[in-house]
Amino acid sequence: MPFDETLGVFYTDEGSGPPVVLVHGLGLGHGLWAEQAPLASEFRLIAYDARGCGASRVPPTGYDYPDLSQELLGLLDLLDIERAHLVGHSRGGGVIMETVLQNPERVASLVFIDSVLRGFSWSDEFTSSMRGSAQVARDRGPRAAFDEVWAEAGIFSWVKQRRPEVYERILKLCESWSGAEWLDPTRYPKQEVSDADRLREVSVPTFVLSGQEDLHDFIEIANMLAWWIPGAMQKSLMGVGHFPMLENPHETNLYLRAFLRRVSGLSAGLGYSGL
Repeated sequence: MPFDETLGVFYTDEGSGPPVVLVHGLGLGHGLWAEQAPLASEFRLIAYDARGCGASRVPPTGYDYPDLSQELLGLLDLLDIERAHLVGHSRGGGVIMETVLQNPERVASLVFIDSVLRGFSWSDEFTSSMRGSAQVARDRGPRAAFDEVWAEAGIFSWVKQRRPEVYERILKLCESWSGAEWLDPTRYPKQEVSDADRLREVSVPTFVLSGQEDLHDFIEIANMLAWWIPGAMQKSLMGVGHFPMLENPHETNLYLRAFLRRVSGLSAGLGYSGL
């Protein structure tokens, strides 16, 4: 589990085979993907803490999607990976979308898991939780914002009520989050053309996975990704909220393994592909 001084990123690099990079969502860290470790038996599985999260550095600014994408590309360069399969959860989905739209030659395939989508019209419920968290963080600190606002956000509702043991794991992952995104004073420019309007440009194999009990915004985004990205495949998991990799790791791994086998050419001769 090395830390690269130049990049300022903590990462894990396990297994061998086609490289797969796992990109976590807001406030989490590489530990989100602990249950996906069995995939390292067939793939080179790389997970990392994005800036401001876990054991990675906490710069005061640089939390827009282009910054986060450049961080991901920097990690690929560090590991001498020309092209990788990218798996993004929640905000991580926005990071891999930025990467494929700006640097498609570095991307072998995409997996979106309960992903965000820039250009999507978010519900009042979601935007109020985001804005409220940022305001409390600036007034009384990130810990207060997380405990009083963010931990009560709709993305946590299902797992908090139905899977309290998973909710506790998520809280544990967030303990080392700096809240830097909330404190970042930079005002980043809006996209001239949003990601939502560029989905047809995505030309790599794509799989969209989501939980049927997630906040409706993310369910709608999953449907948009699957509908507008050419050739995209989709699966929605029953009885699962915003965190499929922890709530139902068995099915999540089945679908990830099947998709990654197919797009990396490992499924030949294996029979059932799962998709």
